[in-house]
Amino acid sequence: MWHAWNYLFITFYCRGINFIHLVQLKVKDVKNRKLSYGRTKTDEPLTVKITGELKSILDHYLDDKNPEDYLSRPIMMEAQDILKNISRNAEG
Repeated sequence: MWHAWNYLFITFYCRGINFIHLVQLKVKDVKNRKLSYGRTKTDEPLTVKITGELKSILDHYLDDKNPEDYLSRPIMMEAQDILKNISRNAEG
């Protein structure tokens, strides 16, 4: 749940970034105190200045990562665990 709150705040600090763009963010998209990404629908490039609040959240996802790593990996793993638990409970 901790990751979910972080992604909610990242969305807020990134001017309402869409979830699909959020999960596509890679470590290499964060540089020089800016976060850059492209809108899928319009192919429009967007850049967001990384504020102190946003930096404190992003630091948790940038440590010991390669440039091609996705920032969203923790929440995707958490979601996968939740779905497995739901499936187990439904079975019996």
